[in-house]
Amino acid sequence: MLLDEAHTLALDVGGTLLNASQQVRANAPFLLVLAGTPGLPDHPSAMNASFWSRLGEGLLGVGRLARAAAEEALVRPLGTQGVAIDADALSAVVEHSQRYPYFIQLWGDALWKQHAATGATTITAAAVAAARPSVAASVSDYYQSRYRELRAQGLRTAAIAVAQLFQARADATAREQELDAALAAAGIEDAAERAATLDGLNRLGYVWCPPGQLPPIAWSAGIPSLMTFMLEGVSEPS
Repeated sequence: MLLDEAHTLALDVGGTLLNASQQVRANAPFLLVLAGTPGLPDHPSAMNASFWSRLGEGLLGVGRLARAAAEEALVRPLGTQGVAIDADALSAVVEHSQRYPYFIQLWGDALWKQHAATGATTITAAAVAAARPSVAASVSDYYQSRYRELRAQGLRTAAIAVAQLFQARADATAREQELDAALAAAGIEDAAERAATLDGLNRLGYVWCPPGQLPPIAWSAGIPSLMTFMLEGVSEPS
């Protein structure tokens, strides 16, 4: 069973689902997969302190992909259908996607439609340029949705402050103490409120703390281009 958007799962429903899956697994092979934003572990863990350990296989943290993985996510599915993508085209797509999985999906869909319309068996830089406007429009819609989500949860000011911190960093990483200081400078004076705010940004995937790190622990921008969008001064929807 695959459950997407699991970071929005009601706690009582999640607890019931976990218990039911364990009963099924006692009698037959069964796999329960929960997928959501990088902040997903913090949400179901509120159901029970042992939630993740009871799932059996544990947690796979997925944020922005490594470049090789992003390339493979495009090359492999196209290749199974006899469609290749040349090096320049692949590089342009990976750069525009910022290796964010959803943006790679948007590009894959757009490039497949290009192939279906033209019948070309190799995707070139010209095909990428032709597909770019539709992808850019979808990405812009995504930014607007994330902005409204941040604003609705009272996180707009914090998101801008964090974006300013990451903007000054070529490696786009920060220590938690630095994030805390940025939130304090943005006017969030209470330490507990700052911690809750960072949890909220993490839950929405705006920032991400990749698992399996050794100290010092570094946080990353979930989607760097979304932070750029926040800093450009998005207009309030009418």
